[in-house]
Amino acid sequence: MRILVADDHTATRHRIAAQLTASLGRTADVVVASTGFEALALFERAHREGRPFELVVLDVAMPMCDGISVARSLRTDGRFVALPPIWGLVGTEGPVAEGWPFDQVWGKDVGEIMASSLRRAA
Repeated sequence: MRILVADDHTATRHRIAAQLTASLGRTADVVVASTGFEALALFERAHREGRPFELVVLDVAMPMCDGISVARSLRTDGRFVALPPIWGLVGTEGPVAEGWPFDQVWGKDVGEIMASSLRRAA
C-alpha cells in the first residue's frame, strides 16, 4: 500500500510513517513530505508515473500550504478522477470544521490506531 504522509514536524512525520510501516509490514510503501507543496508535487509525480498513492495523510496546520489546501487542490484537480482516501491530522482533539475536505480526521497521537484501521480494511 502506497501512503503519502505530510507533516511539517519531523518527529511526527517519521513517527506516523514508522507506525504505518511497522503495522502494515512489507506491503507499506510510505513516502513522506515536509510541506504541503512537496506533498502536491509527490502526489502529481506518483500519478504521472502510474504509481498512485492509496492513502494520503495530511497535517491540517502546515505553514504556507496546509493540509486543507492540499486536500482541496487534489479534490478539485480534474486530472485525479479517482482519489484515494485523504485523512487529516490535527494536533489536539477537537471538533472538525464543517466543510473540511477529509474522509477522516485523526489526532496526531493515533498513528497506531490509524494503522490498525488500515489492517482491518485490507
